[in-house]
Order: sequence, then structure tokens, then C-alpha cells
Amino acid sequence: MDIFYATSIAEACAILGQEDYDVILVDLSVTPEPLVVMADLLAAATMPVIALGMEDQAEVGLAAVRNGAADWLSEPEGATVARSLLLANIRDENEARLRRQETDAGQALEEAWVRTGETRLHSVMRGSMEMDDLCNNIVSFLCDYTDLSEGRFYTIEGAGRARLVACVGPLPADISLDLFSLGDSRLGNAARKRHCMMFGEPTPDGEDEQHYYLIAPCVADDEELVGVIELGSSMQLRIQDRRLLEEIAEPVALTVRAARTHFEKQELLTATQKLAHEMQVQQMELKFAFTELEDENRSLEAANERLRLKVESLSQVSADKAVLDGYGQLFGVGDDAVYHAAVIILSALHESMTPSSDAAKLRLVSEVVRKLPALTEALANEFSAIEVEPVMLCEHLKESYQSNAESRNLTFDFKLSQNVPATIHTDSELLHEILGTLIREALEATDSGAVTVVVELAAPDERPAGIDGEMIVFAIEDNRTSHLTESQLSLELLVAAHRAQAIGGWIDRDLSSEEGETFTLYLPTYAEESLAHIAELPASDDRDKLNANDASVLIWTTDETLSTQFYSKCSEAGYRAVVTANFDDLD
Repeated sequence: MDIFYATSIAEACAILGQEDYDVILVDLSVTPEPLVVMADLLAAATMPVIALGMEDQAEVGLAAVRNGAADWLSEPEGATVARSLLLANIRDENEARLRRQETDAGQALEEAWVRTGETRLHSVMRGSMEMDDLCNNIVSFLCDYTDLSEGRFYTIEGAGRARLVACVGPLPADISLDLFSLGDSRLGNAARKRHCMMFGEPTPDGEDEQHYYLIAPCVADDEELVGVIELGSSMQLRIQDRRLLEEIAEPVALTVRAARTHFEKQELLTATQKLAHEMQVQQMELKFAFTELEDENRSLEAANERLRLKVESLSQVSADKAVLDGYGQLFGVGDDAVYHAAVIILSALHESMTPSSDAAKLRLVSEVVRKLPALTEALANEFSAIEVEPVMLCEHLKESYQSNAESRNLTFDFKLSQNVPATIHTDSELLHEILGTLIREALEATDSGAVTVVVELAAPDERPAGIDGEMIVFAIEDNRTSHLTESQLSLELLVAAHRAQAIGGWIDRDLSSEEGETFTLYLPTYAEESLAHIAELPASDDRDKLNANDASVLIWTTDETLSTQFYSKCSEAGYRAVVTANFDDLD
């Protein structure tokens, strides 16, 4: 053990400044003003100080202990001194341990305070919020939790520019509410260094007063600077305040960035929805305008078509009138007589197919007159009844007209009822030609949809009076958009109607549906050859007097009065005339 002696307080202080000692022993019996000396040593020493003295100096020793001495020894014996030194060391170790425990407890309390702040801030930031509300909640919480009077949050808008979005307390004079440049300000320095800064600045009111700032840049995990938090107070800031901001800076950056991204997506979605709505409105306006244009175009086309039909009708009426006038002049009779003769030619037609308008009658009469040779040949077919299988007939007709239907994108089919007989007795060739005419006319008149042939036995109430036998029905249904007018009834349909009568049946026309039209052929399942109409010949004509170069006229009518009038007029005009009511008797 090394022992050093000093004879004065100045010497003792000089020795204490040179080396570290374990204990200081002060002999109060030889020291003038011992309490003063003890006070100076206690102020200069960091190790235990033990006071030594005589027994009568007990009061001075006790006073020294009260002023900070480690112990008082009245007897300078080795054992007592050693014990005192040991106790002093133990007390010093205990005091050091206590100080360490106090430091550790302070650090633990500081750590708990920081972690509690983190947890409570996470609760504040939880949930869906607007950007401004989120930043206001963050700053308000930090000011309340740290007991600081000022708080601000700045978002980084790129290129070293920032915007104040949340503020608690007074707004600094050097901060703008608009977008501003960080520059070399305290915010800019913290943002560039990417770590917290805590410092004080003199206040404008006085040089002796300080205002303290704590600035924390909020950096995300990918090193993106999202914002800056600034806290301020006129009181000295604590280290734990800085630690709190260092811990929460990254979570705040991630939360604020997520909120900003959500806000930008919402704005983009809103703009997209608005643009989609505007486009939809524009499309509706364009569609409406296009519909109006289409309606105007259709109206114009309809007007042009009506004008064309009117011109054609007038031209046709003029031509037909000229033809009738020519025949009227030939026979020396008026138009009514010629028309009457033509109607008699077509007297076999069913009433539903007889035209009623004057224009339709005139066209039909003119067409009959023009096509008299072809019509004569068409109506001169002989009646020859055989056994016909409806199923085979329908298959042959479908095969014949299927390609025509496909070329027009139409559905073409036959529907045979279970009550259709296996065979019917009729003229196969005439029946095939009649149904072919009706199917062709339906396919040509239908733009879209289907043409269907329904085959079944006629109900008893559908049979006309006087017919007791069974009748088979062929109904040709189509989806045409407009019905045939009387002026559109073709000569082929009229010939088909005449042929239907020749084999004992008739053709009916159904106009009850708003869309589509149905031509129905009614035919007896067993037709006799005697059903064909054979009219009686007139009393006389020039058939036996005809020569190869004679000018001749064929008079076809069943009206004996008209046949006589026509025969007389032809003779007066120098024509040979042959009168017939049926073509079967002509060679």
C-alpha cells in the first residue's frame, strides 16, 4: 500500500491532481481550522475522506462526517483504520452500483417511453384517412406526447421542394403555405443529411433567449425522402424526444407515402370515371345523332322510293292505258269491256288474291294481255293424278330451294304434322310447281329470319261447304317486314292460284300478322280428273278456216256475250278469230 503525506491543504490538492488515490486521511488534531480544511478536501477529492482526531475532538469529527467525510476515527490504530477503509470502499461500491442502477432505470424508462410513443402513434396512423388529416393527426400526437408547443409536417414534392401540410402552434415567418424550396434552411440541411438534428437558435426578441428545434427527415425503406417533421419549443429539448423521432421517422414515411399513393389513385380513378362518363355521354349523343341521321336517311329513302314508285306507276299506267286503248280500238269497245274480258280470264282466282285498286287491276290486265301466249301455255297443262308421298315431296322441295335460302342467310325448313297421310292422290307436277312458286316468292320477299312450310290435315271447320273429303294444307310462312300490295301480286302467283283450282284446291292469303305473310294451299287428299274445269266451247269460230298466213286473234273467255262481241269485231277488222274457254281443246 502506497501512502503519501501532505503538510498543507495546498500540497494535498496538488497531490490529488497528480494521481488517483483510494482514501484520504485527515488528522484534525494538527490541522488549524479543521472544518475549513475538510470542506476544501471534500470539494477537491473524488475518493473517500476519513477524519482522524483525539477523543475530545468528537464534535469536530461528527461535523466533518455531516459535511461529507466518510468516517471519524478517534483512535489511530491499524485495525480501526483498516476496517474504516474497507467500509469506505464498500460504501463507495454501493454508491457506484446505485448510480449505475439509476442510470439503467433511466434508460429503461426512456426506452419504455419511446416504445409507448411508437405504439400509440401507430394507433393514430391506423385506418384510411385523407393525406391532410393523417399529417395533422401525426403532428398533434407528437406535440401532445412530448409536451412541445410547436409541430409541423412538410411533404417533399420533388426537386428539393416542400409543402407545409400540417401545423400546430404559430407558423414561422420564413415558411410559406405554398410550395417552397428547402434550400440551405434548417429543413434543407436535415433533408440532405438524412438524420435528426436538434439545436437552438436565438429568438428575435432577445439575444439571451433561445428557441430549440428538433427536425427529423422521414425516409422510407427505399431511401425515398417522403417528408420532414419539425418540433419546436422555448424549453430545452430532451434526448428521448430525439430518439422518439428517430424511431418513428421510417413508419411515418411509409404510412404517408401509402396515403399519398392512395390519394393519387383515387384522383386517377375519379378522373378516369369522369372521362368514361363524358365519353359515354358523347357516345350517346353520337348514337342519338346517328339515329336521327338514319331516320332522316330512311325517311329520305322512303320518300325517294315513293317518288320512284309513283313515277313508275304513272309510267306503267300510261303504258297500260295505251295497250288497253289499242285493244279497245281494235275491238271497237271501251276500256271496261277489255278489262272485263281479262277479269273473266282470271275468274278462277280466290277472292283474297283478286286486286281491288284500279292501278292494280290495270297493271294486271295489261300483264295478262302482254303475256297471253305464256299464260296460255301455263294454264294448258293436262291434269294427271297419281299417288304422291308428302314426305318425299317435301324432301325434294327442301333440297331444291335450300341453297337459295342459304345464299340469303335464311332458315328454311318443313314441319310435317303426325296426321299427314302417307300418300295423296293428285297431280304431282302441278302440285310441285304450285308449291315451288309460293316458296320462291316467300324467299325473295324475306330479308331475314325464316321461311317455314307447315304441312297438316285441315280441320273440319276449315273445309268449305260441299266438300266432305279430307284436305291437306301446305302453309308457307315467312318473316317479311311488309305485306305485298295488290300492285305487287305477280302473275306467277295468279297462275299458281289458277293451277290450284285446276287440281281441286285453292290458295288463301293471311295478312293478320303485323310481320310476315302466309300463303296457304288447300288441296283434297284425293282429287279426281273431273275436278278440272272444262268450259263449253262457243257456238262457232274460225278455227276451221285458218290458213298459215291469216291474221288471227285468240279470244279466251267464258262469257258468251263478250265472245260474240269480240268475234264480230275481229271479223269486221279482217281477223280470223278462235274462241275458247279452255285450252285443252286446242291443237
